Amino acid sequence: MAPEQSKFLFLDLLIRNASTTLESSVQIITPVSGILSNLFVGWDGNHGSGATVTFTIRVNGIDSPLKTTYNTALKGVGFVSNTSDEVNVNPGDLISLKFTEIGGPFSGAANSFSISFYMK
Repeated sequence: MAPEQSKFLFLDLLIRNASTTLESSVQIITPVSGILSNLFVGWDGNHGSGATVTFTIRVNGIDSPLKTTYNTALKGVGFVSNTSDEVNVNPGDLISLKFTEIGGPFSGAANSFSISFYMK
């Protein structure tokens, strides 16, 4: 049995229901030094059954520890969060949100999310 393929998109942090495979088109430039934390993600239940979905904050094209995951076995509408990890950012850093789905049919469904930014 072949390993399940991981499929990913980058979600637009400013435009609802927008996603792309081109990360550079959705990155946000950090204007000041600060800390990113408190990632919350909501989903609408449209992901395929048996899928594991992870949302990861990326800084300068690199995955950060600020991420959260859910399994579609949870079913329905709900939220998951990561309130324990933090990511330091500096002026000029590029921030993006990566959506990864493993297993199940790839829906690419956009979800709601929030993240805290504290200036240093």
